[in-house]
Amino acid sequence: MSLISKLEFYKSYIPIIVILAVSPFCTLIFNITEYELPEAVLFEDAGLGSILNLVIFLSVTIIFGILLIYLIKKPTILKFFSITLLFYLTFTTNMFYIDAIICQLNINMLYQLIIEVVIPIILSIILVLSIYKNYYYIYSTIILFVSAEVGVLLNMVIPLITKILILIGYSIFDYYSVTRGFINKIFTANPSTTFLDLFLIRFSKVGLGIGDLIFYSLLVSLSIDILSPNILLGYLISSLSIIVGHAINLSLLLKRKLIPALPIPIILCLTLIFIARSLIS
Repeated sequence: MSLISKLEFYKSYIPIIVILAVSPFCTLIFNITEYELPEAVLFEDAGLGSILNLVIFLSVTIIFGILLIYLIKKPTILKFFSITLLFYLTFTTNMFYIDAIICQLNINMLYQLIIEVVIPIILSIILVLSIYKNYYYIYSTIILFVSAEVGVLLNMVIPLITKILILIGYSIFDYYSVTRGFINKIFTANPSTTFLDLFLIRFSKVGLGIGDLIFYSLLVSLSIDILSPNILLGYLISSLSIIVGHAINLSLLLKRKLIPALPIPIILCLTLIFIARSLIS
């Protein structure tokens, strides 16, 4: 992309603004309700254990990338697989949030179960229909909110050291996958491929990956937790880092068709967080 108009520049911030607006509220839901979530790691969050947890997360991602490369020659199966994955992600994520809220209310167990299942199913069905009907804005809106929810969930179920390693590790992985890895190979092999559109949130000519926005949401939620009780400071640091990082990414996009969206915002945010934490301490 050689040129980004002012309108496209501002519209590209829509997903960023939504993530920055929704993530604090999602974090607040779990902090207020004290909803218990199991840790999503196999090893203790210390030393070698944290590194092994990172290796497991990266391994799953690499396997997923290899599967996508394999299925790219089978578009029907690939589309079915992608839609099934997004349906499952939308359904399970919203179940967690609704359950966290409903558990605080004095509601009959049967009604509680119905609400927890019906609303996520309706959202998931709307998502699938929007894909088949090419209602891209509806699809992007639903997935955008789900991305914010997933990022906060990850912050809640992954312990601190592992989270920081994951943010750093995935920044490096994102850079590699876009410049030399499986994302680069997909575009090199078939520059006109459209299946990745299912994993992009696009309100302008500039698209952001679902994974990028999940990590942005994780970054916001993590910053709030690390700098608590200075919640506002944590929010401002993460917001500033993501907004500035996105602007830098857009400037790089003037010279390239594809860039890694994670490294700059994550490096900025983690650096500022640790500076602020050191000064506060």
